[in-house]
Amino acid sequence: VLKSQVDIERLLRKIYSVVSQNQKGQGGQDAHPTTRAIMYENATYGKHKILDFVSLLDGLEKAKSIVKILSALVSDATPPVLRRVIARTEDGGVFPDASEKVRFFQSSFDQTKAKKDGVIIPNKGVNATYDKVLAEVEMYNTKLKDYIQKQRRRLGCNNIVYWGSGRNRFQLEVPEDVASRNMPNEYELKSQRKGFRRYRTPVINNLFDQLFEVEEELDSILKDSLCDLFRSFIEHFEMWDTIVQCLSTLDVLMSLATYSACGDTEMTRPEVCLSRVPFLEIRSGRHPAIVDTYSG
Repeated sequence: VLKSQVDIERLLRKIYSVVSQNQKGQGGQDAHPTTRAIMYENATYGKHKILDFVSLLDGLEKAKSIVKILSALVSDATPPVLRRVIARTEDGGVFPDASEKVRFFQSSFDQTKAKKDGVIIPNKGVNATYDKVLAEVEMYNTKLKDYIQKQRRRLGCNNIVYWGSGRNRFQLEVPEDVASRNMPNEYELKSQRKGFRRYRTPVINNLFDQLFEVEEELDSILKDSLCDLFRSFIEHFEMWDTIVQCLSTLDVLMSLATYSACGDTEMTRPEVCLSRVPFLEIRSGRHPAIVDTYSG
């Protein structure tokens, strides 16, 4: 059952390490050198961390399924130590019910896009700040669309479009036959190409300045979204770590049971005694490696 399970403990420590490295030091400065390093392969670096996180979530989901299968086999003859790690807390065990938390993190972002682009884009309702800034970006884009519609009606031409990229975006590209007429005074010529002239107006300048400002804020939020998600995940570290400990104990018990069932010699359980002085006493013991070497 556990053969195809990912190494949850290793992945959990990696996520914890990312969060620890991005903790702020005194004066709000980044405490760890890696947070100040320039990552030339930042997208690839982000993809690796996202793949680790998605694998961890899948592993936690599978852990729930494993415990569900085994808990159905519990009987009065089940040893207390085994019953303890496969029973939920409400049933007297220690295995936490993490279903709701796992579903939340699985649905908090578009996993396919995150794996492809190496960027976490929060789904609506997950990050209130991101939702607010995104709504502002959409608002200014809508205002700019409404404005160009008004200018088309004003100049009597439906072929007017926005042109440009980056800081040069939203230039009104007007056919030359229209531009050769009396253009409004607020139209400022910015560039041209054969058959077309491009203009900016005070209204466009004002809307674009505000749009550019919120776009930069949005980029800043997205840049930190991965660490914010990991930080939120690690807030429940005690619960995740309890799941790891339960699976580790289960793995050990299953290994001992398998070895005992497949062994061709007599097996016995150890007897644990209370003593002020630690000791280990072995009677008529056989080392499994030596037995295997000299058995034939």
